[in-house]
Parts: sequence; structure tokens; C-alpha cells
Amino acid sequence: RVAAAERKVRELLALQAKLCETTRRCLAEQLEPPIDVCAAAGAEAAAIAGEWRHVLFDALQGGDVDEMEEVLHQAESSGIPLGPTKVYEVLRRLREDEDLEGLWQCLASALGEADRLAVAFWCEEVENLGAVVPGEVEEALVALREEETARLERMEGERDLATIASELHAAGDIEALRSLVVDSMAR
Repeated sequence: RVAAAERKVRELLALQAKLCETTRRCLAEQLEPPIDVCAAAGAEAAAIAGEWRHVLFDALQGGDVDEMEEVLHQAESSGIPLGPTKVYEVLRRLREDEDLEGLWQCLASALGEADRLAVAFWCEEVENLGAVVPGEVEEALVALREEETARLERMEGERDLATIASELHAAGDIEALRSLVVDSMAR
């Protein structure tokens, strides 16, 4: 169940990565018109627009949304008319998309490591962003909990067995000790 959940999350991760790429292209499309408007305003404005075109698209290719937002504010204060566009709305959407992509990556890694606590944590984080955790992941989490419970019960049984064996050994009751070994091997 855990492997199936990991595959499902990796599928979602791939889809989310494509969505992020689409949102980046949308952002690039939103940047063209204000740069073109500025470039048409005369030679000096055209030079400024040309510089900002390179800076903005480099920041967009660099991938850091916070850096991109800072560069957008700088461009706007230098005369690039971004205010009437949807650039900031698309940038906000890109930030959300990338945040979710990061969470899917973390959840996939936690599933790959079969780390119950990490899976539970990343599921909660995904839900906090308003996304739906797939049923396969919920099933995997149940399986991980059951596996952990069984492991703890085995450890407790082994500890109890060791305590009884120690007491029988201390008492010198070899017959009871043999019986204990045979019973434990039968389990």
C-alpha cells in the first residue's frame, strides 16, 4: 500500500511541476505588454525596458518567486507599468503552486522512507494548503500505523519473554526455561 501511495504522489508531483511551468509561462506572457508599452515611450524608456526585459526574464528563469517579486517591484518603480496587469496575481498563484509542489515532494520522500510520522506531518501540510490527500496515502498511513503497532507489540512480547527467561534462569528452573523456549519458537 505504501508503494502504491508513493506512486500516486509522484504522479501528482509531476502534474504539479507541469502546472508550475504553465504558470511561469503565463507570468512571462503577462510581462511582455507592459515592457512593450514602456519600450514604445521613447529612446530612453526603450533602453530601460530592454534592461528590465533581461532582468525580469532572468529572474523568472532563476526560479525564486521571492526574488522575482522583488525584481517586479524594482521594475515597477523604474517605470515599467505592471500595476494594471495580472502579474502579481499570477506570481501569487505561482508561489502557491510551488509550495504545493514542494509538499508533494516531501510527502513522496516520506512515503519512500516509510516514515509514518513524516507522512502524517506532510499530509497535514498538504491539507493546510487546501489540497486533498489521495485515498492511497490515507491507506498507506493506516498500514504504517498497523505495522508500527505490530512491531511495538513484538518488542513488548520479546521484552516480557526476556524478563521471564531471566527469572527462570535465576531460579534455576531449567525445565520451565526449555518449555518457554519451545513455546516462543512455536509462535
